Parts: sequence; C-alpha cells; structure tokens
Amino acid sequence: MTGNDAAQTPNADPPPNTRGGRERAPRETPWPVFETDSARHAVPEARRRAVAFVRDTCPGADLIAVQLVLGELISNAVRHTAAGTWHLLLRADETALTMTVTDSSSRLPQPRQADPFDGLGGFGLHIVGRLCDSNTVTVHESGKAVTVSWMLPHRPIA
Repeated sequence: MTGNDAAQTPNADPPPNTRGGRERAPRETPWPVFETDSARHAVPEARRRAVAFVRDTCPGADLIAVQLVLGELISNAVRHTAAGTWHLLLRADETALTMTVTDSSSRLPQPRQADPFDGLGGFGLHIVGRLCDSNTVTVHESGKAVTVSWMLPHRPIA
C-alpha cells in the first residue's frame, strides 16, 4: 500500500479517501482521520490535502485558521529539527477538530517578542495561540508533539 492509498479499518464506515494521505477510522470510533508525514508529502502538498480533508469532514471549521496553524507547526518542525522531518495527524469528531504535528526535537517551542521590521519572525506561536481553542506540547522519548484543537459547531450525526 502506498501513502496515497486509503487504509480502512474493519468494522467501521470511514468516509471516502480525500486527497491522498492515509485516512482511517479507528476501531473504537467512526470518526475520520487524516495522516501524512514528510516522507510522503512536501509541505505545500500536505497542507493542500489536509485542508481538503477538513473542508470535506468538518463543516463550519475555519479553513483559513487551519491553514495558518498547520503551516506554522510544520514550518517550525522543519526549521527546528536536524532532519526536518514531521508527522501530521488530523482527527475530527462531532465536537472538535484536533491537529497533532510530531517532530524529532524535544526542545519546547519558545514564544519570543516579534518585531515586524527585523525579518526574523517570532509571530508563529502567537498566531497559533490566537487561532485555535487549545494547544499543548508533549515531550516524548523521540521528540515532541504539538497538539491544537478547534471546537466545531454542533452538527447532527449522519
């Protein structure tokens, strides 16, 4: 199976594969999942596929916020790790959209004072904090995971 094939879990009815990447429904829930990494997709393609997944599975989600946060988290993973590798996992359920970007650095993100005139950035963590409803960083033995989530408008379960 290639990275563009859909992986389906038995006993679940996942939505049709949207835009490549691995999409699966965990055994315990029927909620859709999108997963990709730097070995399968370059950043622009991963962002395009992830946004298509969100558009198709999360009516009412703020696609611009998702794009901005996704771009920031993956760019930071590329910039602040030796290998520049990352892993993306998007999960949607009836109440929230959750995005986790994992990389190989155990260094915690550090907010810094941004200066719009020095060209050095510093806006990213502030943007992430303003555009999502929650965010956490978890350090693990092989690096860290940054998880953000957005509450979704109420929608009936089909």
